[in-house]
Order: sequence, then C-alpha cells, then structure tokens
Amino acid sequence: MIAAGASIETIGVITADRPTLLRRCLRSYQDHCRAGGRHVRFVVIDGSKERANSSRNQIIVASAQQEAPELPLTYVGPCAQAAIRRRLIRHGIPPAVVSCMLPEMARSHSPGSARTLLLLISAGQAILTADDDTVCMPWTAPHGGGPHVQFVSRDDPRLTTLCESRASAITTAAKSAGGDLIAAHEELLGATLSDLQRRVHGASESTEHAAATWQGTVRATWSGIAGDSAVHCPYSILFNTTTAGRVIRDTPALYRLATTSREVVRSVPRPTVTDESGLMAYCAAIDNRTIVPPFSSVGTNEDGLFGAMLRIASPDAFIGHVPCGIIHDSSRPSVYDSSAITSAAQLRFGDLIQQLIGDWRPMAAGCADVNLRALGDYLWNISQLDIGSFAYETGKAARERTAPQLASIDRQLSAGCPAYIAADLVRYRETALAYLQRPDAGVPIEFRSTDTVRRDVRRLRDYIGCFALVLRLWPEIWGCAGRSIAPHVRDS
Repeated sequence: MIAAGASIETIGVITADRPTLLRRCLRSYQDHCRAGGRHVRFVVIDGSKERANSSRNQIIVASAQQEAPELPLTYVGPCAQAAIRRRLIRHGIPPAVVSCMLPEMARSHSPGSARTLLLLISAGQAILTADDDTVCMPWTAPHGGGPHVQFVSRDDPRLTTLCESRASAITTAAKSAGGDLIAAHEELLGATLSDLQRRVHGASESTEHAAATWQGTVRATWSGIAGDSAVHCPYSILFNTTTAGRVIRDTPALYRLATTSREVVRSVPRPTVTDESGLMAYCAAIDNRTIVPPFSSVGTNEDGLFGAMLRIASPDAFIGHVPCGIIHDSSRPSVYDSSAITSAAQLRFGDLIQQLIGDWRPMAAGCADVNLRALGDYLWNISQLDIGSFAYETGKAARERTAPQLASIDRQLSAGCPAYIAADLVRYRETALAYLQRPDAGVPIEFRSTDTVRRDVRRLRDYIGCFALVLRLWPEIWGCAGRSIAPHVRDS
C-alpha cells in the first residue's frame, strides 16, 4: 500500500434535535476507533433549535467522554458557536458575512452551516464528517475488486443493490461486515494522483488513460452507504446511462423497486478516483490542511454544491470513493412518495448555484484562494442586477438545468421504451414543464413563501450577495480560524 498524504485527526459529528440518534452515532464511531487503536479527536456540532435537546446532547457528549477518555471530545453548542461568531467579528469579518455563514441556531439550522463550522474548527487538519443518523458498522463492497485503484471519468462508479426495506439493506451489508473505515479514507485522502497511478493494474483502457493524464490530489472522499440512500428523488434513474442503470430500467421489478424504495447497499468495488464533482457528506473525509470552499448555510444538497465549488476553484482537486460503507439508519420512511417527482417540481438552492457557476472558469491554476475570491466576485455581480434582470437570470438557469432531462425524454420516447418507463417519462416532462411556467421558477424551494414572488426573488438575491461575500472573504476567514479558532477549540 502506498501511504496517502493525510491522516485523519478529527471526526466531526453533525447533529440537531436528535439526542437518541446522536448517542447511537457517537458510540458507534468511538467503538470503531477504540477497536482499531485510533486516537482521534471528536467534535460534536450541535444545531438543535430546542434548548432541551441541546442540554440532552451536552449530557450525552459528557457521558461519551467518560466512557472513552482516550478519545478527546469537544461539544460545540450554542454558547461555543456564539463565541466563535464573536471571535470572527473581532478579527474584522463583517457581522453580515458571519451571520450568513454561521446563522444563529434559534433562527435556522442547516447541515451546511454546521459543516462550515467544522471546517473552521479543524482548519489545517484532515477530517471525517458524519451525520448523526449514520452508524459506524463498517462493511466492504460485496463484490470487491481488490486493492487496485480505478480512475473513472464522467460516470457513477458505484454498484447498487436495491432493497425492499431498511432491515434488508442492513442485513445485506452485514454479510460483508468488517474493514477499517478511517484507513479506507486515508488510503486515498491527500494522495497525489501520480502515487495512485502506480496502483493501476489490469485496468480498462479508459482508466489507464485517465491515470496517465490526470494530475492533482484527492481532497475529499466518501463512504459507501447501506440503508436510506440519501437521494431526495428516485427518478434520476430515468436518465442514468450506465450499464447498471439500463439494467434497472429494462427490468420492471427492479425499476419499481428503484422508484419506490429508498433502501440500498451502494459502494464502489475498489478505491476509486473520479473527475466528477458529486459528493454526499453523510460520511465523508475532507483534506482541510489547505483551503477548501465553505458550505452554503441554506437548504440541502449543500454537499453537492461544496463538491462543485471544490472542483471549480481547484481543478487539480479530485474526489474519491472508498470501498467501505456505513449504515444510514434515518428516521425517513423506506418508501418514497410515488405521487411526487420532486426533482422536476422544485429547484434547490444548491442546484441553482451549481447551474449559475457551471460556465465559470478559474482565474489561476492551483490557487484556490484566488479562485474562490473570483467566484465570489462573479456571484456578487449577479446579485447586483436589478430585480427584473436577476429574476430573468435565475429563471434561465432553472430552464437550462432542466433542458438536458427534457431532451433525454424526447430521445427515449422517440426511440421507443417500455410502457412503464414511457409513462414516467411523460409524467416527468409534464411536471417539469408545468414548473417552468411558474413566475417563480427561478426561486429555490428554500426561498419560497406565501409572500409575493418579487419579495421572494429579493430575498434570494440578498442571500446570494451575502454568500458571494463569504466566498470573497473565505481565505481570510479560513486563515483566521487556523490561527485563533482551531487551536482555541482544540485546547478547550
């Protein structure tokens, strides 16, 4: 094995108003570290809105520290977060920027603000971030492909087993239980692609070509998943052009299962590096030793937006998949709402920003700080448009985001497809076209209200302006955190 460049020093658990899940999650990751002789620091970022839950979480953290005294554990609750906000303001960061980046929990909570806080607390370190509804019961890919690294371009490298129920998914994963989750991430995280290229043996022609031409470093990795797939809408399968996707669409029973059940066992068969920006942070590692982008504090898919900004600001930053998974035992039901095609019927903030910055190109190769500032300038200019022009740009982004799906639907229907597929393609198209006819089509779901469309658009424009300022100042914020916030929290 070739040693990677990053050793994970901190595990950050993201939680909010779920004490029971926090207890289970924290204990599982502690047990895994103790079993493997790992000496890492734990940080719990608590975004609870209810004071009673914050108190319960604090007790849980204190108890966990007593049970595993060799694993330092820091609780970052309302008081600590307020102190960090004050410290940033004292260092010259404008209050409006701090509020946008780290909003007060009493007003709103988002996974993104908690993940940004974790980046500040761990500035200069490699970290693993885990959501509180995950359980660290590691398993390896059922059809493992060995230790050799694969490089995959413009494709989803993961293999998926569809399951009827949560219990079935967990049972399936348990058949290949085992593995060192942290070591699996460290195998790729921080590694240069030139080092990893030495481990490409017997690979496909496309993998050998990518291995020979890509240059850079793996800056983030994510785990396999068993249980809730963490996919908000299952109908992406309609546009999945992989071999596995075609098999599912061509098999009625598999297609029905893919569009009705959240439950999967999904992982890569071997360590994998991809040039895609996809990232899900339910259990992911980030090389935070040098600057990476912040997360958006609004809505979900903040991890998808983070991955996109990481790849845009640092084209030599790659994302990896590890052939080791965790259990995602969420509180969501196993069955999707079959009456809703949410990806066609709504726009999320993360989706909008990814579309807006899709054609933006970095200013300086290898200079993430310069590029993040420039990306902030780009979004700032959009936020300074008058309301009519801004609404036009976001509406156009919504249409452009949907255009590839509509074109794919036309091609599939023209070429002929099974009746059950055709019915859902037509339903998807009708839903998308109806959505795009709305006057607020360019307003993400997070900014919708019972107020007027104009006021919703204004709120969106104001937030994009604040987020642009966060990106502009992020190099200073991240540097300040490394000098004064991270050491202070580590010593607390």
